[in-house]
Amino acid sequence: MPASHSTLSSEEVESQLERVLASPTFRSTDRLSAFLRFIVTETLAGRSDKIKGYTVATKVFGRPRDFDPVVDPIVRIQATRLRRRLAGYYAGDGMNDPIRMEIPKGAYVPVFSWASEFIHKDAESGSEGDESGVVSFNGPSLAVLPFVSVSQESDSDHFAFGLVEQIVAAVTRYEAVTVIGLQSTLQFRATTQSSQDIARSLGARFLLSGSIRIAGKQLRVAIQLTDGMDGVQLWAKTLERQLDVATLLDMEDEIADRIVASVADEYGVIPSKLKREASGKPPSDISAYEASLLFYHYNATADPVTHKRALQALEKATEEEPDYAIGWAQLAELYTDAVQLGFEAPANAFQRAQQFARRAVSLDPCCLQARTTMAYVNFVGGNYEAAIHESEAAIGIHPNSPYHVMVAAFWMGLSGGLAEATRIMREMEDRNPSHPGWLHLLPLIDHLERRCYDLALQEASKFRSPGLAWDPLLRASIAALAAKKRLAAEAYREFADLFPEVAEDPSTYIGKYLHFDRHREPILSGLAQARRTAGGARRS
Repeated sequence: MPASHSTLSSEEVESQLERVLASPTFRSTDRLSAFLRFIVTETLAGRSDKIKGYTVATKVFGRPRDFDPVVDPIVRIQATRLRRRLAGYYAGDGMNDPIRMEIPKGAYVPVFSWASEFIHKDAESGSEGDESGVVSFNGPSLAVLPFVSVSQESDSDHFAFGLVEQIVAAVTRYEAVTVIGLQSTLQFRATTQSSQDIARSLGARFLLSGSIRIAGKQLRVAIQLTDGMDGVQLWAKTLERQLDVATLLDMEDEIADRIVASVADEYGVIPSKLKREASGKPPSDISAYEASLLFYHYNATADPVTHKRALQALEKATEEEPDYAIGWAQLAELYTDAVQLGFEAPANAFQRAQQFARRAVSLDPCCLQARTTMAYVNFVGGNYEAAIHESEAAIGIHPNSPYHVMVAAFWMGLSGGLAEATRIMREMEDRNPSHPGWLHLLPLIDHLERRCYDLALQEASKFRSPGLAWDPLLRASIAALAAKKRLAAEAYREFADLFPEVAEDPSTYIGKYLHFDRHREPILSGLAQARRTAGGARRS
């Protein structure tokens, strides 16, 4: 048995395996749990020499006998995820476990050791921190502290613990964020230590805390997110619900999903904070994760300057980490945007985008960014059925991820599935209203089809992308359709002054994203009205 201690028995390792798999970190990951159980069981049975990529693929992931790891990298991808998940477990729930499990890079055979030996080994290599004892903050790590019960109801403590466990489980679905759960944070339930001291003790960058109050049938949950580096409160929210014993577990899930979407989603509080930090770094100092953050920053602004910076960062990231599926997908989207929006790009940009998108899906079929990018690429290529299929695949992978589900719905709607896509988008927007403004194009089109011009104008005002001609174009067109002549004239003059080339040929520009006449014609009609109104106002 691979181990660094001769007295480590099979029974002790099996007990540790069950402890790991029963944790919130692993409870929601059936495939990774099956992977870990298989390689541990085979190792304990003396068959570690049989643990190869082919064996794992066919026996754990159900691949056929003709499985080819060159074509299908699923084992390598899942092994990377499993290593990351184990590291997160031992940084959080398993911090005090007696036995450590590791999967060395380059192989799939696990190694077991006593925690004391593991810590001694790290101390010798200097990985525990510098001489001052300060733990460095290397990425988005979140510690979920025990929620405090501030009521006399006996059920409030149970609900508080249950909610924290659901929050931890929900965060684990966002792979970029390492979560530290109750097993490690329970010691701080009644502490008077500062948030910086707690964060330093846990090795966490961010702290999520909260309180539960139950009064009769009324439930109030108050949540705060704190930056562990400086103790600044970044976000706070209060949720109120009517208690119903029959739906208590569903309520826990719903509250947990809302909290986690607000803090961990791609446009949640944590990524937004880290985006601002990454935007000030020189390109040579930007990590692969920070390159992805720059992509999300560009996606919110959609202007040529942030596009170029994100493109350069992701080209560097994918060169240094060629298995970085998210990076390849984001790079594909940037190349496609360059073609669609007229940004700087090589002559074969769309062909490269198609190649990069396919590579991203091949590297990680469960990558949400890869699936939504494939939907975009298929839409641009006029393959609407494939675009809808990729959108549905993305939604099925993680239906509670607001940003990616909204993007998937966006391409679904523009490809012809408007009614269902709009319903999905509104549900996700309710969970987390922070998202790029251009996503409002879809509900705007839905309102136009129903001739609800005032509602469509509200959506146009939320576009908030001054770097795109779409912003004043839509405000001008919809204001004209809503018979708001002054607004229409002002928006059209802004549009014509800032984007004269698009104003000369708006049909081509609009047609890049609105492929169907029923989507395109009302906007062109309104824009023509706005142009006439602006011309008349100028002459007068």
